[in-house]
Amino acid sequence: MNGIKPAIIVAAYNRDQSLTRLLKMLAGARYVTKDIPLVISIDGGGAEAVKTVADSFEWKHGEKTVISHDHNLGLREHILRCGDLSDKYGAVIVLEDDLGVSNFFYQYAEQALEMFGGCQDIAGVSLYKHLINVNCGSRFEPLDNGLGYYCMQFAQSWGQMWTRDQWRAFRNWYDVEDNLNKPLDIPRFVNSWPESSWLKYFIRYVVDKNKYFVYPVKSQTTNFSDMGTHMAQLNNNIYQVPLAEYKLELSRDVSTEVVHYDAYFEITEKSLRSFSKDLPQDSLIIDLYGIRNLENYPASQLVLTTRSCDKRIKSWGFRYKPREMNIIQDLSGEMVSLCQNKDISDQRRTEYLLREFTYDRRWLGSRDMMKLLSYSLLTRLFKKS
Repeated sequence: MNGIKPAIIVAAYNRDQSLTRLLKMLAGARYVTKDIPLVISIDGGGAEAVKTVADSFEWKHGEKTVISHDHNLGLREHILRCGDLSDKYGAVIVLEDDLGVSNFFYQYAEQALEMFGGCQDIAGVSLYKHLINVNCGSRFEPLDNGLGYYCMQFAQSWGQMWTRDQWRAFRNWYDVEDNLNKPLDIPRFVNSWPESSWLKYFIRYVVDKNKYFVYPVKSQTTNFSDMGTHMAQLNNNIYQVPLAEYKLELSRDVSTEVVHYDAYFEITEKSLRSFSKDLPQDSLIIDLYGIRNLENYPASQLVLTTRSCDKRIKSWGFRYKPREMNIIQDLSGEMVSLCQNKDISDQRRTEYLLREFTYDRRWLGSRDMMKLLSYSLLTRLFKKS
């Protein structure tokens, strides 16, 4: 994109060991491009050791700049300042210090910048690939149609790239106070995040403006979840993912439709219909994780859901992965229902929860079986009382 070299922006505060690990991985990555700017932005009030690590680090691939803020900005404002650097550099890759990168992360970013930097419906590029639907904790596996990427209406904080124009568009929206509390169809989990989160507002922005983030089919970053502002638990590995061990090639095949997911990590109706031709012609709401805010929709709205349903029009099982593949393959069963919104219970059946647990877990040990049995017995007891 006009010869822009995305600057690497590392956001640090008080985790010197985390910063050391990330900088070591950045130094060992493979770069074809030369003269890549590296900016280490340190929030004020943190550990002095972080400044020492930043100052002593040798960056052999371009100019290194260390920014030391004289007062504590807080995570939200700090990341906003990092994004603002896109005005200077044209594009930025923002990495918080508890992340790790693949050896090929920068080459992926350059490809993505060239392909999507000027797309009006793209709000940014994710370097991270989710393996868990963070809204509910269930396994997430996107469809892979060979393009090397998919799109999701969920902004990213665990490794992301913005162009100057993409960031300015968000900033213009963010600076209008009424936008921050506008009623939107946002997952309850996202709405529960604290005010220190900048990401909740970026997600609101992409939903409001119907934009998407590009995601890789092989993750270019991983999250070590070191203790910090939004991570209180030590050695939490839930968001660690395998890193790409090869250069990911993104395809420009215009004959293959890009798969899209929404803020709930649900495949969009348009994408599902491109794979399945047997669905009713009436508009559908996809609720395969059973967490969508269905009160936002009319009583007569047709819904594909895993919640309890009194009057099913049709139902499918849970054998294929990802979840939507059961609809695409038209697998008969009792796990997914097609019904009207008015016939859906907000509760999820005990037998469904048991099956979903085994569906997400590839193997169950004796301890897991005991937990499931205990859960089932307690649920039945509470129902009787």
